[in-house]
Amino acid sequence: KYAKELKRLNNNVFIIAEKRGESKSNCMIEGVPVYYVGDYKKFKFYNRIIAHALAIRKIQKRQRIRFQVIHSFSSAPLLVCRSLFSKLFSRKAIIIHTLKSYSRNKYGQSFYNFLNYADSITVPTKVFLDILIKKKVQKNKIRIIRSHIDTQKFIPLDKEEVRKKYNYNNEKIIFYYGGLYEEKGLEVLADSIQLVQKVFPNVLFIIAPREQISTAQSLAKKIENLNNVIIINENIDVVDYLNLSDVLCLPYKS
Repeated sequence: KYAKELKRLNNNVFIIAEKRGESKSNCMIEGVPVYYVGDYKKFKFYNRIIAHALAIRKIQKRQRIRFQVIHSFSSAPLLVCRSLFSKLFSRKAIIIHTLKSYSRNKYGQSFYNFLNYADSITVPTKVFLDILIKKKVQKNKIRIIRSHIDTQKFIPLDKEEVRKKYNYNNEKIIFYYGGLYEEKGLEVLADSIQLVQKVFPNVLFIIAPREQISTAQSLAKKIENLNNVIIINENIDVVDYLNLSDVLCLPYKS
């Protein structure tokens, strides 16, 4: 949506993304050209850092253009280097880097000083901004841009109608949707399920992790042995499930 909005405002937009699985080298997605880079299996540093800069060089040559803005996204601050290397081929470009979330990798929580070489850094929360300042990132370069909600997609629906669609009855439903990694706190929710059910015995827990729950074996065993718990491992319509639930539970640890 971000790229489409930039195009609507008459900007020439290209997306450079890391190649995963069977992605093609390049394609068009909703009118925006997408270039997939970094498919060298034995050279991860090239894939994660250098390939993006070389893709910018190639696009500029083919299109006979010079980029004015290079906007990169990551969780790890170190990946701002993708844009910084790109400056070798587009020296006048403004570098904007968005930290969209916290890195799960311990090494990804270092190298904050590299962000000072960007022209602007955006984060989704005031808490994140304060963390960057403590890490010696220049305050005047940081902007808060809240995570967007697509209000054309996330709309109120008739709860009873949506429940009929998925064959749920009149039980109270607590819904979890998200990742399995530790900071998401699903293990905390699992430990609390029986406590909640002692007070509200008819509560139904619906857990829809983004990854197969079998990948977290201890967590899977803990949840699968509980009553009134449904685990959905396939993709779901999140809007429908938010509407049919009574409570959305996001038990983040931090």
